[in-house]
Amino acid sequence: MVLPKDNQINRTGSGGIALLHYAINYEHWEFRQETGEDRGRDCMLEYIDESNWHNCIIQGQVKGTKTPESYLLKDGKHFSYKLEKKYINYALRSSNASVLFLCDLKNDIVYYLPIQDYFIENTDKYINLSNAETESMMLHIPICNIVSKIDDSELCRLANATYLFKDGKVMRI
Repeated sequence: MVLPKDNQINRTGSGGIALLHYAINYEHWEFRQETGEDRGRDCMLEYIDESNWHNCIIQGQVKGTKTPESYLLKDGKHFSYKLEKKYINYALRSSNASVLFLCDLKNDIVYYLPIQDYFIENTDKYINLSNAETESMMLHIPICNIVSKIDDSELCRLANATYLFKDGKVMRI
């Protein structure tokens, strides 16, 4: 009898989604997992402020890993993660915050990188993004950007942010 097989990529991806769902404060966030074709958004987090819904949303691209040390840069302050440019371009065009979540399945820690803010602060990255010779590029996630149930103020700020993509660049409005 032939049965469907699982693989390591599926398990770490599922593990990453589960860890992110566990890491957020359920009093402040509604977690919604995307289904269907992968177009660059794995989940959405909607912020709940004092039991009120305000349509403040973070779009998430979730990546799981069992070997976080393999992504740590020599400076010891950043992880370097390769993400396909099609997903980055998709994220930059969103009016909601788009965040890359790197889920450390070994230590049960979720790190995050606000993609639009990363490009706003590092305008030189647009050159690599427009290079047609490569399909992906490295993004650097600060190790201090940790999803926390206790202090989610930075994620709240991101959920309230609005972005505009114009003339090939993203800006916060």
